[in-house]
Amino acid sequence: MIVTVDAAGLRLVCPVETVARLLAGSPTDDDRLVGQDRVRGALDLGLGIRAEGFNVFVAGEQGSGRLHPVKGFLERQAAGERVPDDWVYVHHFEDPYHPLALRLPPGRGQGLRKDMRKLVDDAVASLLKAFESEEYMRRRQSVSEKYEQEQTALQRGLAERAEREHFLIRQTPWEIFSIPLKNGEPMTDQDFDQLPGEQQARIRETQSTFTSEIQELLKHTRRIERAASEELSRLEMEVAGLAVTGLIAEMEEKYADLPAVVGYLHAVRQDILENLSAFLLSRKPSPPGMPSPHGEFARRYEVNLLVDNARRKGAPVVIEPHPTFANLVGRVEKESVMGTLVTDFTMVRKGALHSANGGYLVLRAEELFRSFLS
Repeated sequence: MIVTVDAAGLRLVCPVETVARLLAGSPTDDDRLVGQDRVRGALDLGLGIRAEGFNVFVAGEQGSGRLHPVKGFLERQAAGERVPDDWVYVHHFEDPYHPLALRLPPGRGQGLRKDMRKLVDDAVASLLKAFESEEYMRRRQSVSEKYEQEQTALQRGLAERAEREHFLIRQTPWEIFSIPLKNGEPMTDQDFDQLPGEQQARIRETQSTFTSEIQELLKHTRRIERAASEELSRLEMEVAGLAVTGLIAEMEEKYADLPAVVGYLHAVRQDILENLSAFLLSRKPSPPGMPSPHGEFARRYEVNLLVDNARRKGAPVVIEPHPTFANLVGRVEKESVMGTLVTDFTMVRKGALHSANGGYLVLRAEELFRSFLS
């Protein structure tokens, strides 16, 4: 079909006000897509679909300046949207190889990290104060004396019976044994060999009886030591629980609107009480120039702030020029410890997908295809 076009229809006339704004150097967001009504409509439609699996693909010639106007359009769209949540990684006390990811309202990730560091410092100070108190020392001494008296009474009873039978009970660091006496002095092998056979048999029989009683005494002594250790542990847990529970309760109240954080704080309390010695040693300063042997334990109470949206206005717009696997999904760093590479949740680093979560991620398709193996 042949269409007749006059001279006026063969030229494009730009409105004077549009040219003036462009020359002024302050184009509006709408001006970025001048003459691109289909592009604007497609972007409005694509960004309006709030469902998984939908993406917007922008096509055009190389060097046509597609990225700049699309970025401006997205920033205008994102400015009026909700700021996405923060994400943190914390230690999983039951399964250290699978850290916990906690989601917090924007800005509260920084607060949790600061609060946990303060909690650890305050807990150490509170525990040291409790274990150095006169009340704790008095109760510990009372428990120790009670079991020491019971143990001493058993040993004294056996020693008195042995004395009546003219035997001496002697104890070394590794055993307890009986020695027959002669005129109040330990009998030598020569003295024993000079005794009549009948007397030697009676001594051996009595010595065998004492050996059995000594074995029972050792069993009873071990039971007493275990009972003493268990009661001292209960006392330690009771005192430590009083010192730590109040601090954690304050944090639980502060994060009462976040059940996942409250559950994590419960686990922190239990872990501190179950590892008191390691917990206190982890905060002990190491000699200058020497790494702390308990530094790894101290890191289990850190908070890895992966995504921090405290200062963000609106939803994020992230442009990833090099969409490699690590740049997109993040990576796990490692450090060398005595020639061995080790890692933990504190060395998890975010990728563009983390940063753009709740907002918009812009990729160059050709770069994505080039980077599919990296």
